[in-house]
Amino acid sequence: MTQWQVSFPGGRFELSDLSLAQTALRETEEEIGIEEKHIQLVGQLPDITTTSGYHVTPFIGFVAKHQQVIIDQSEVKSCFEVPFNYLLNNDNFVKQHLVANHKRHFTYCCAYQNHLIWGATAQMIINLQQHLQG
Repeated sequence: MTQWQVSFPGGRFELSDLSLAQTALRETEEEIGIEEKHIQLVGQLPDITTTSGYHVTPFIGFVAKHQQVIIDQSEVKSCFEVPFNYLLNNDNFVKQHLVANHKRHFTYCCAYQNHLIWGATAQMIINLQQHLQG
């Protein structure tokens, strides 16, 4: 399994951002090179707070076909894709316990090829599953 933290593009709101949605689009372009004009935002998931104290507002968007990912090596080690139907299959997720900040927490985990998706990233996917089912 990959030992790196797996996450969606994201980062801090900057004063030049007009909204959190614009922050998400800007960070996506900065981190993986996909320009705002090639992304259609279609929704927003519930905010989550990570065990490390970050407050995250996830957005959902569709990327135009054939967009090439160009990673910023100072922020991103590598990039990989997971089929959407794989992520929507709840059977691919298990609950695990972890200790963070001297407290016991549970996290969802999803293995795909040689990657382990867990923590806030997995929780966002679970929230998406629940939203689409509900």
